[in-house]
Formats: sequence, C-alpha cells, structure tokens
Amino acid sequence: MAQATNDSFRFNVSDIALREELRLTERQMFLARCFFEDWHHTYIDVLPTTVIVPKNVAESKLEIKQSVIMSGVDHEHVHVYAAPEFRTRKFVKNPQYAAGYYKSFVNIAKDDLKVITVFDNAPPWPVDVAQRACFVCKASHNERKEQRLFALPCGHWRCRACWRTHCEFYLVRGMSPIPCAHGDCCEKLTIGRAAVLLSDEALKICIANEWRAMLARKDRTVRCAGCRHWIQLTKFYNGSRRIAKCSCGCYTCLGCRKVDHTPLRCKDAAVWAHIRAIESEDEAAAKAEKIWGITRENFDDCLSPSRDIASEQYKKNLRHMRYDRKHGKMLEKSMPMVARMLELRLVQQFANRKEMLKRPINAYSQDADQRWSNLEKYFTLALDTLEETRHKAKWLDDSRGWVLCCYALDNLEENVTLREELKLTDKQRFNARHFFESDASCFLFGISYKPAIIDVLPTTILVHRELAEKNCVIITAPDTEHITVHAAPKLCCRKPVNRDFLCPLYNAYVNIERCDLNVITTSDTVLPMPPEYHKRSCYYCNKLPNEKSETRLFALSCGHFTCRSCWLKHTKWALAREYSPIPCPAQNGYCNETLTISRAAALLNDSAISMMVGIEWRNKVRHPETLQCAGCKHFLMRNNFFRKVMSAGCACGCYTCVRCGQQDHTPLRCKDAATWNEVRSKENEEESAAEAEKVWNLTRGEFDECIAPVKEVVTEEFKKNIKFMKKHDRAHGTMLERDMPMVARMLEMRRVQLLAKKKELDPTSDTYYVAMDRWDELEQQFNRGLDTLGETKEKAVALDRCREHVLYYYNF
Repeated sequence: MAQATNDSFRFNVSDIALREELRLTERQMFLARCFFEDWHHTYIDVLPTTVIVPKNVAESKLEIKQSVIMSGVDHEHVHVYAAPEFRTRKFVKNPQYAAGYYKSFVNIAKDDLKVITVFDNAPPWPVDVAQRACFVCKASHNERKEQRLFALPCGHWRCRACWRTHCEFYLVRGMSPIPCAHGDCCEKLTIGRAAVLLSDEALKICIANEWRAMLARKDRTVRCAGCRHWIQLTKFYNGSRRIAKCSCGCYTCLGCRKVDHTPLRCKDAAVWAHIRAIESEDEAAAKAEKIWGITRENFDDCLSPSRDIASEQYKKNLRHMRYDRKHGKMLEKSMPMVARMLELRLVQQFANRKEMLKRPINAYSQDADQRWSNLEKYFTLALDTLEETRHKAKWLDDSRGWVLCCYALDNLEENVTLREELKLTDKQRFNARHFFESDASCFLFGISYKPAIIDVLPTTILVHRELAEKNCVIITAPDTEHITVHAAPKLCCRKPVNRDFLCPLYNAYVNIERCDLNVITTSDTVLPMPPEYHKRSCYYCNKLPNEKSETRLFALSCGHFTCRSCWLKHTKWALAREYSPIPCPAQNGYCNETLTISRAAALLNDSAISMMVGIEWRNKVRHPETLQCAGCKHFLMRNNFFRKVMSAGCACGCYTCVRCGQQDHTPLRCKDAATWNEVRSKENEEESAAEAEKVWNLTRGEFDECIAPVKEVVTEEFKKNIKFMKKHDRAHGTMLERDMPMVARMLEMRRVQLLAKKKELDPTSDTYYVAMDRWDELEQQFNRGLDTLGETKEKAVALDRCREHVLYYYNF
C-alpha cells in the first residue's frame, strides 16, 4: 500500500496503469482508420495526434457504443482507447474565453477538474516517430503498448512505460499536475492530457492530488461562510476588495473567513459576535455596555434589523414577494445580509468608533454615508407588502452593491499607483534599445511583424510574450537613449469575446459584457513626438522631466504633457468621483481626449485598471438606454440612436421590449400585454378563459384559438419532431427549437389583437398591408415547422427571416 500526502486518501500502486486499448472487429478498425484520415475533428494537444470522438459520433461513424479516444502516428497505425468514465464529464472547447474567465472570484468543485480540453482548429498531422526514441531508455517506437512513444506539445518523447514510471513517482508523493519528464520543460500533464495515457483509476488519483493542492493554497482559496462551497481567487483578483462573493449570494471576508462584516474590522466583528452569542439578552446588553459603551436602548436599536426579518409579518410578506419569482427570491436572499450590514453599522455609530472605518478621501466618505441612509430606507420599504417587488429588490440590491463598492475602494491611496519599472540587466537594456531603434516592421520567425503601439506620448510599444521571451512588457521612450521598460498588465494578450451573432438590420442594440472592456487596443501608427521634449515642463507643477519615474512627462494624443505624479493625483481624484474614462487634466477641461483603459495600461498599475473597468461597466449598466435581456438577463446597449425601435434582439435569440423590459409582445402595446399576461397567469385554463371574457370580451372558442400556437409547441409530437430535426440538422434544428416558442407567442398576441379588435397600425398606410401579408406568411412558416420534414435548414431560415420581417414593419 502506498500512502499519499493525505492520510485519509490511500490507493494501490497497481492502480497507476496505462489506458487499455479496445478490442475492435476488422470492420470497426477499418471505420476508425477512415475516420482518423478525416482531419476535421476535435483533438487533444498531445503527440502523436489524438482525436476524441463523442458517443453519438462513435455510434454512427465507428459502430462503437461509447466515447473513444483515437491516437495514431499515421493513417495505417491507429489505436482506439475507451474515453475516461467521468461521472460529470465536460468537454471544454474554448477554455480561455469562457463566460466566467474574467471574474475575480469563481466557485470551484472537484467535478470541475474532470474536464477534457479539446480544440476545434486544424489538428497537427501525425509526426514521423519512426526515427525517434525515448530519451530515457533509448527504446525506439514500437506497436507494442509499452513501447509506443508519447509526448506533450513540447515534443519531449518518452515511451509509455517510462511515462507510467514517471507518473507513479509524482502520484505516490501527492504532487499534481505532473511536469514533463524533461527537466527544463514547463509543460504539464493536465487531467485532460492524462486521459489519453493513464487508466481511470490513475485519473482519480490525479484529480484527488490536484484538488488537495488547490485547497492547500490558503491565499487563493476560501470557503463560503454561507453554503460552505469553495471559492477561488483568479489571476484577475487585484486585492482591492476584501470580500469574496459566492454564487449563492453570500459574501465572505478574506481576512477572518467569516460572513462579511462591513463596516467593522475583523477584530471588532469577532467581539460583537461573542456578545451576540450570549443566550440571555440582558447579559448580552450588559456585556455590550461594558465593552462598547452601548446603552440598552441603543443595543435594541442595533438588533432591530435582524428582529424585523425574523418576525411573523416578514414571513407573510415573503409569501407575497414570491409571486414575483426572480425578484422575490432576490429579496429573500438579500434581506438577511442587508440586516446584518445595518446592524454592524449601527454598532459602529453607537460605539462612536469611527476609526473602524479606514476613511478614504472625503468624496467617498460622504458618498458612503449617503448610501448607508439609502440602504436603510430601502430595507424598511422592503418590509412592507407592496406590489412593486421588482423595484424594491432592485433598489435594495443596488444600494447594497454601492455600499460594498464604497468600502472596497477605501484603500484607494494604496491601490492606485504608477506602473513599476522593471530592473533590467545591461544586456536586456541593450536588447530593448535595439528593439526600439528598429523600424515599424520587423521579422518574427520569418514572418513580418508590426509592433503594437499605444497612442500616448512619449512613444509606447507593447511587446508580447513571443518577442519578450518570458512576460509581456511595455517599452516607453522619448528617444533611443532614454528607455524605460514596464511589466505589461494582465489583460495585454486578452482578446474580446467572439460572438457569432449577426444582428438583424432593424436591431439597434448590441450585447455588452464586462470582459469586453478588459482589452488593450493598439495601432500601427506612431504618434509624432513634439520638438524639444526635454525642455517641456509639467502643466501643473512646472517640473522638468528627469530620470525619476514620478517626474517623467506623460500625455495623451492631444500633446498636453503632465508629469506622472500629477497624473496619479488626477486619476485618484477622478476615480473617487467615478469618472470613466478619465478626462485629460490639462487645458482646464477644454480638451476632449480621455484616458481610456488601453491608454491607462501604460501609466497605472493593475489595481487601478481594474477599478476603471468596474466604474466604466457600472456607468454602462446604469445608462438609461441600456436594457437587460428578458431571457438570458445579459445586458444590451443601444448603438444606433437614429432608428426608432420597439424591441431589442439579444445573442440568445430573445427579443425584449425597450419600453417595459419584458419579452417582446408584438403587436400588443405594453399595457395590453401586461393585462393579457395577468389573464394567462391564472392557475387553470378555466379561470383564464373567464378572465379573458371579462376583460377582453373573448369567448371560450376565441380564447382557445389565441392560445393554440403555444399549445402546439409544448405537445409531445412537437418534441419528437425537434429530436428528429436535431438528429438530421443540428444547428438549424436548434434554431427551430428556439424560434418556434417565440413565433408562437407572437401569433398568440396577434390573434388577441384581431379578436379584441385592437389594431395599432394605420389601415391607410402601405406598411399595414405589407405587415398583414407578413403575418400570414409567418403563420404558414410556423405550421410548416411543426411537420417532420427533411428540409430542416430551409424551414428554420424561412421562419427566422419571416419573423424578422414582421418585427421590422412593427418597428417602423
């Protein structure tokens, strides 16, 4: 028995074995060779070429009833292995730009490690390994299982037997991930790559070792104080916030690992928790008066928020709030946390301990006091049984977020600094000077390469990792003699998220995400340096530039030079007032140039850039022209202010009314759509029909005719048709599945409009008659989409095009 580092985890050394090859028939092997010859598959980045085949493809193409992994050095020598049996397996296609890639905190679980990362681009062709040999045992490649060569993307070949010994050495010692067998190589044998080499039992050992290694990093992992799930601090965490947010909505203090105790410090919060833990309330009040100097009356005031949410009246209110599912749940989740924050705020005030709050600059102190009063007002409002549940929940959540934001920036003076200059050797400085002296075009591995230039003064060049060898750097210099090199920010190589969504012509809204701001835009054109740069002085302090970092001049493309220390003061002033982008400090506000996030990368540190991203994102979200999709809840921002529109299209396919923020209800007006939704929200159909007859004068037959399209898309026959469509045409079958419910909703609203005799369009206009034809065509396409025909692609495209034309005429 070999024992790992954790005594509670034991395993046998015999469990560390190589993955067994499947025994296939001649026909299955022939199909595997033919399938491997086609290079348009997802592959794993190891050598020789390794392709992963999902279960559905393996059944149809290879006649194998399970997921398989195929590896081969050429088309004649192909080996087929069973894919690992992960209980909750996920195949991640683009892990670098996933939805949660840019977050500072992410929830982690052990199942998250059970991932095989695959790539969609053209896989590498099989390498010629006939003349290669294992650099340990010197054995050449052979078709025997133990003597087949295997390598990571670095290309350091070892036979599978030596790899098994190498993995056993690290797994027995509880080390993960396993490094490449070559001593100077940085490649790692991740879980996804190990799935090609090791058996399922060995993979379980790898996952257990890596999970324990993740939890052992106390500076990067924290356990949620509410749901006890684990939270990991990503590489984008900059230390500006002292709390971590879990997906359950709970905030955990990174100092004491307890529930967030804003605004008290960890030490004071622990003392107050000790007072609250006393069973007798009289004894607790006496203890509070002795330690904190709080009277009994003030002690009762401190406990009043927590008492309010524990009362029977609040529980009755919750039942009423749950009628609005999303925002009712938001209130139910936020109220206890807000009550705790208000309780600690009252403790701070009554104890007269203002030193507990590390006061930032005055603007944020005044703003925080105002936010506290708003938070208390919204908390009191949320205790009432009002019908505006959505507004109460939104106000409460926004105010709580603003309070946390004000306290997260309380160390503004410490976090916002200038970008540090790297200490270089003479050789590195010579290379940097030589690189800066080169022309605007150079050659990288025989390929013409243009340096990325940030449009600030003096000339600033962003050098990526492939040229700088280790890390990305920023080179700034007014001339070739005075070179300064800074470490590039973490977002230098980041690309905007690619969304394969073509907005219709009538759509004036685009999807926005916070990660879209975390990019550096560069150009190929160098800004001309003004003459006599060294004789210029700072606009504010009139200091001449020298070799010190604080006194070097910096300017935007406008050419108004200010020393870096004055720029730092101006940036802190702007961030405290939440200006984004930051205006140019020169010319008394008459300059139109701004310090964008891309330009700030050449001046400020990563913490300041992260604050700028947060402020700019909040300003975008709070803009009156910004909407939230009624389906996926992503944000939509208007980019065309010259077109009048009634609905905004999201990348998920959902359309949102720009007036009421609900799902598109064309052709009914917002008021009529709200009334119809109330009619349809009744518990049974009989009550809905009675309400429709009372409000809309619709008979039972007309009511059934209105809801007929929606009834058709929830039938078992429609679900069978969708399965048929997905099997024969995946992409457009999915589009039909998405579009049919939305078209059914539009047809329902149209029939309500006709039967209730509420026509919105002008009968004398040409658009009216064209729209009538579009409605008829839309209904025909909808009926065709219900059939199990083979032309799935044509049906889906026609239905989508007809729906867009109907919306187009109503937007006019």
